[in-house]
Amino acid sequence: MKQSFQPHGTAQLSTSAQHQLKLYALAASAAGVGVLALAQTAEGKIVYTSAHKMVRLNHALPIDLNHDGIHDFDVLNLSHHSTSPYGDYVAAEPLNSGNQILALGTRRGYGASALPAGSRVGPSAKQFRAGRDLMAYRSSADSVFSGGPWKNVSKRYLGLKFLIKGKTHYGWARLNVTITDQVNATLTGYAYETAADKSIVTGKTGSGTLGTLARGSRRSP
Repeated sequence: MKQSFQPHGTAQLSTSAQHQLKLYALAASAAGVGVLALAQTAEGKIVYTSAHKMVRLNHALPIDLNHDGIHDFDVLNLSHHSTSPYGDYVAAEPLNSGNQILALGTRRGYGASALPAGSRVGPSAKQFRAGRDLMAYRSSADSVFSGGPWKNVSKRYLGLKFLIKGKTHYGWARLNVTITDQVNATLTGYAYETAADKSIVTGKTGSGTLGTLARGSRRSP
């Protein structure tokens, strides 16, 4: 009589065991997705906003870097005619506690640094200041004179440090400044790094692209 043999190693799992394995696989998969999401959040990204806004004389142009409805910095264009020498000046100013601007020393005090593209703004950068920092000026008494680190520059950057929910973030604002019979300034774009305490490079708007345009931002005519 021939005997029938069943191959070893192919025992069928019970319905209950199969169900438990499926639950385990789903849990492991969800955990993997969660870790990936946390890694992407920790890595951060650059959020860039295009702009074309002139800073009008005797006005302040506010900058809300992360579009949370809170103005982070002002760029001001102010005239003074009550005392000599007369003229006007453009300056940058933080609007909230903890916000600061990368500055440098000048003969007229501290001024806002006019950074070229490719400059790193982050924890290693020095001379952040919380006060109002001069960018460029034009004055006249017996003669006309002008100056400042932003005198007649194109595509230069403010280095910015600000707080989001108590954590430090870094950003930049790009402006063109010219001096004619007054100081003229135009904001052409700004960006910030979403990861706290992570440096940002001026002019960098994303990984090989124009960057992530902030939701709701508009390009002014």
